[in-house]
Amino acid sequence: MAGTELVDNGHSLPADTGVVEKRFWVPLEQQPISSLNDARLHRMLDNEEPPRKSLKEHLEPEVIDGLFARAKALLARGSYGNFTVDEINAHLRPDQQRLRPVAFDDVSQ
Repeated sequence: MAGTELVDNGHSLPADTGVVEKRFWVPLEQQPISSLNDARLHRMLDNEEPPRKSLKEHLEPEVIDGLFARAKALLARGSYGNFTVDEINAHLRPDQQRLRPVAFDDVSQ
């Protein structure tokens, strides 16, 4: 389950890593992260190279960096729900902080 929250952010794996500022209410919204998923996320972050290597041929580097930023944001918050731009940017290098809010009805991306 942990991976789903990291990847499916309303624009699954886009080249433009904009964040949709729309609340999607789901059963886990605002629920604390389970101890099992907390441990899984920590293991993934403690050993990033294998998943990065596996994903490298399928995803752009910026998308992979975004995935790990979302994992860190999820752990920092401690509960499930939509991420804000600021939550994700806090875990990206300054040169990667291209995330911007995107209105739900903005089709220009």
